[in-house]
Amino acid sequence: MEQAASDFVPIQKPSRKATEVDVGCDDKTRFQLELEFVQSLSNPRYLNYLAQTRHFHNPAFVSYLHYLQYWKQPDYARFIIYPHCLHFLDLLQNAQFRKAMADTRATEFMHAQQYHFWLNYRNTEVGVEQSSADDTNQFPPYTWVAPASRGDLAVKSEDCPK
Repeated sequence: MEQAASDFVPIQKPSRKATEVDVGCDDKTRFQLELEFVQSLSNPRYLNYLAQTRHFHNPAFVSYLHYLQYWKQPDYARFIIYPHCLHFLDLLQNAQFRKAMADTRATEFMHAQQYHFWLNYRNTEVGVEQSSADDTNQFPPYTWVAPASRGDLAVKSEDCPK
């Protein structure tokens, strides 16, 4: 998928490590605050709030979301309790997704897909055996597709439950 140049905000790497005076807190507190914020991104309704309050229109905030991708590195990801936040952090790098999250329908769609993923993942993880008849009622993991031009969510037919 080709990205428009406006989808990305260049990140300038600091020439030195930020000090406590620069950020207003010590390293441990900053780590805890960033961890809490990153994990809050796993909540589609919080993403909707951020979109509706126009945080996603602020280039500094978008740059901060880009900066937070370091949480995907194994040394940091091991502290993550809600791994969906990393997937949403990836999706938030896309301007179309940020715009779509202002729509309550998109938010509820993402929330429902997240619920069905958790439902199926839990059944798979605990080793619940399901018959082939039950498999037809299972929802596949979601795939976000950019909204169609008329504002509705475009969903691939193979991603829909039968």
